[in-house]
Amino acid sequence: MQILFSEHWHLVRHLKPQLRGSVAALPRTLRGKTWVLLHDSFTHKFIRITPEAWQVMMLMDGRRTLDEIWEMACARADRENSPETVGQHELVQMLGQLYSNDMLATQVPADASEMLSRFRKQRFNRWKQSYFNPLSIKIPLFYPDLWFEKQRNWSDKLFSRMALVIWLILVLPAMFLVGQHWNALTENFSDRVLASHNLFILWLTYPVVKSIHEWAHGMAVKAWRGSVREIGLLLIFFMPVPYVDASSSYRFASKWHRAAVSTAGIMAELLLGALAMYVWLWAEAGTVRALAFNVILISGVSTLLVNGNPLMRYDGYYILTDILEIPNLAQRAKTYWVYLSDRFLFGSKDAKPPIGVETERFWLLSYGAVAPVYRLIIMLSLIWFIGQQYFFFGVLLALVSLWLTLLQPLYKAVKHIFSGSSLSRYRPQALRRFYVLSAVVFITIFAIPVPFYSVQEGVVWLPEQAVVRTYLDGHIVSQKVKPHQAIQAGDIILTLDNPEIYQEKRLVQKRVDEIALQIRQTQPHDLSRLQILKQQHHAESAKLSRLQQEAELLTVRAQHSGYWYPADIKQLDGQFMKKGSVLGYVAEQASDTIRVAVRQDDMKLIEERLHAVQIRPVTQMERSYTATLSRITPRGDFSLVSPALGIEGGGQIATRPNESGSHQALERFFDVDVMVPRTQLNYETLIFGQRVYVRFGLGQTPLAWQWFLRLKQLFLKEFYV
Repeated sequence: MQILFSEHWHLVRHLKPQLRGSVAALPRTLRGKTWVLLHDSFTHKFIRITPEAWQVMMLMDGRRTLDEIWEMACARADRENSPETVGQHELVQMLGQLYSNDMLATQVPADASEMLSRFRKQRFNRWKQSYFNPLSIKIPLFYPDLWFEKQRNWSDKLFSRMALVIWLILVLPAMFLVGQHWNALTENFSDRVLASHNLFILWLTYPVVKSIHEWAHGMAVKAWRGSVREIGLLLIFFMPVPYVDASSSYRFASKWHRAAVSTAGIMAELLLGALAMYVWLWAEAGTVRALAFNVILISGVSTLLVNGNPLMRYDGYYILTDILEIPNLAQRAKTYWVYLSDRFLFGSKDAKPPIGVETERFWLLSYGAVAPVYRLIIMLSLIWFIGQQYFFFGVLLALVSLWLTLLQPLYKAVKHIFSGSSLSRYRPQALRRFYVLSAVVFITIFAIPVPFYSVQEGVVWLPEQAVVRTYLDGHIVSQKVKPHQAIQAGDIILTLDNPEIYQEKRLVQKRVDEIALQIRQTQPHDLSRLQILKQQHHAESAKLSRLQQEAELLTVRAQHSGYWYPADIKQLDGQFMKKGSVLGYVAEQASDTIRVAVRQDDMKLIEERLHAVQIRPVTQMERSYTATLSRITPRGDFSLVSPALGIEGGGQIATRPNESGSHQALERFFDVDVMVPRTQLNYETLIFGQRVYVRFGLGQTPLAWQWFLRLKQLFLKEFYV
């Protein structure tokens, strides 16, 4: 709903505004709707307005008052029977924009200046954010347009189809090489990157790479006959990085040309990264290879995570806004979410959505929801990465980020509720709802106890004597027991066949018989020959006895009473089994023991606060069983209770191979046994070796205390503080 009248109209109605002579109007079509782009060729500032607003501005000649201009605009709308009328409120807003961007050649009286000063203040806040942001301080240096103008011939060649083909030929193979050598590039990554000697190389390399990046932006502007107004330094964590002002590209009528200017820096970095990849592969270990590695790092990480990502307000963002034809997407997405809160949370019917066409709504809603979360994740990752090696700088970055990403937006939100113009007519209602919402959030986080628990992974456990293994190699020829059948100690479970053992047994038996015959035929007085034959007979008889025992082992028997659970029925049918292979288990109907790998961080909480234990099999998440704690190992270990808990076995615990070839966890785990009451079990419930999730209930406590405990654990684990 359009606001026709403004409470501030009396302050500006007698003004006689006039646009500066340097301001020109450019037609622009965005998502099928026509706009007028005001461009000040002196300051290179832009304002986007509607054609109806431009019709009003054309009446600003410095002689007519704003009151007369509005009356003329209303009369024209009546004559043309136009539904689109510029209201007083919109006219005041538009005047404030022109005033704050220095596009008015008008003397403003003191009372109107006071009202319009808030627009100046907004501009000052943007300026302050650019120049006093501790994460990035901008320092303008000089006007570089003449220098870029001398390179115009090169810019035409660089932004041609042939140049694009050469770029693809160089970059695409390098991307495949990065994939092939990914392990070598990322091995011991954080230690390599944050090592003191590498930081020095990185500090020297980063400005050079970014200089080429910004030079590419400037060349792209010149390729389509724009101007580069400013070049300067951006101090990012006090590292000098050059920048160029390519805002004149906004004049380009083609959105693809505008997007090409934003893409130019990314393409330049990817080309540098590709060339560095080739150098890294061919160079020997040393300074040259270290330089190449850092160029790959800068070009790859900054492009994928920051520069080329549209969720960060860098090149990828401007590419997205140009292609989608939604200028100022980030700010308008933020304004749209403010509108949603004003309209639906605080009930303001005066709130107006910042939507030019209806198709923008989805993008404003999505970007406003996703971008802040992504930027927060990137910032937390950076803090984590730096803090692990340089704790002081990590803390310093965390404090600055806390202000910029949490406290400052919260302060602005509260300030908007108390003084925002869109809530002016609904202030009491908005404040009441704000107080109620704040109380609900505070009570929910700090006062209401909620379940506190720790979820770990475990396996259904059996004692080693319950496992039935093969003692020799052999093919399974028959199964004597059905699955889940009760058997007694000594019962035959299955038989194996190993022709080599039987053949060797026959040969040894034949030799034993031959030697026995020779002993009988030897004369009693030939003592020496008799002694040799008896020794041979004894050795062969021992060998025959061993082979007979092995032949008996081909018949697999139960060592104790229980139920037979084959490991894999299909695998047992006629398959060749190697020595030591698990055939199955002889145990009670189901195992009542779960062995759990508990992270060292949670062990103390479980020991001090345990209230209940609950398990769920991975393959039957709908089933739940209660359990009790029965055993805790006295110390942690890197060895897992079962390979099934590691990532290679389907679990979620990160592992690495050790010298023996087995896999060990990357952190310490405690082995904890929990028991399931037998009244809940049958042979189909808990299968031996099966992974289960074990939830240790730690009582109930408010969320704030839970978060504090988790944060404390994290700091103790990673930073030892």
